[in-house]
Amino acid sequence: METTSLIIGSFAGLALGAGLGYFIFNRMLNKQASQILSKAEAQGENLKEKKILQAKEKFIQLKEKHNAELKERSAKVQSREDKIRNESNQLKKEQDRLKSSETYIQKEKEKVEQRLGALDNKGKELEKNRQKSENIHFSEYFISFLSERSPNTANEFGDRADRKLNEQIDY
Repeated sequence: METTSLIIGSFAGLALGAGLGYFIFNRMLNKQASQILSKAEAQGENLKEKKILQAKEKFIQLKEKHNAELKERSAKVQSREDKIRNESNQLKKEQDRLKSSETYIQKEKEKVEQRLGALDNKGKELEKNRQKSENIHFSEYFISFLSERSPNTANEFGDRADRKLNEQIDY
């Protein structure tokens, strides 16, 4: 029995040793796995933080680029608005200048028309006076001619000529 007990004891010891070895080995593997997982999580967190930081930097770069483009566009728009505003002001000044020129020209035109009207009236008056003068000269000539021929006829003709001249003057 002794041999059997020894064999059973040996198997039991071996089983107990194997179980204890398995337990210790499993514990060591779990510890190593835990350490590996901790390292992996730490590396993952570091990688994650690096990627987040890179993404933030990229976002900041893109935002700065976008802001620079917006600033450039705003400057161009402002420049165009200033140019348009200046052109508009120049057009308004030119329009005001043209209006004042038109007003001046209209006033001068009215003055010229008044002067032309006055000259026309003077011309008509001069023409009337010239006709009267011609009529008077003709009448005087005719009266002198008639008085040489017949004095009574000349007096009658002179009276008629005076009446006719007075009628023309009143006209």
